[in-house]
Amino acid sequence: SFATPLKVIVGENQTEFFIQKGIIINESDFFKAACNNHESGKSNEVVLKEDDPKIFGIFLTWLLTKSIDNSNDMIVVPEARKRDWSQEERLSAATGRYSQLLNCYFYASFLQSTGFQNHVMDSIIALCK
Repeated sequence: SFATPLKVIVGENQTEFFIQKGIIINESDFFKAACNNHESGKSNEVVLKEDDPKIFGIFLTWLLTKSIDNSNDMIVVPEARKRDWSQEERLSAATGRYSQLLNCYFYASFLQSTGFQNHVMDSIIALCK
């Protein structure tokens, strides 16, 4: 059933996430295939041992809100107008955010989620402005 919760175990420390199966398979061909797999589909559990729980969490935030900016795991880049951050601190934050966004983009490709991939690319372009 599409309303059934799907348990996704991510990373070395086996961080557990729960998401409604119908939501995730509509946005990810990877999960669509995984949930149709006899073993994974029957147990309603997918294990992603090699994946980063923070990046997966960002994906889930986008999945539920259609924005990655709502994720607590996103690196924040302050506006240039704010005087409490030095130029070096802003540059360091921007570099970290670019790296994080690139990881999200490649992860979206792995998950076969074009909607997430497009959103991340829009975020990369916005950061360049």
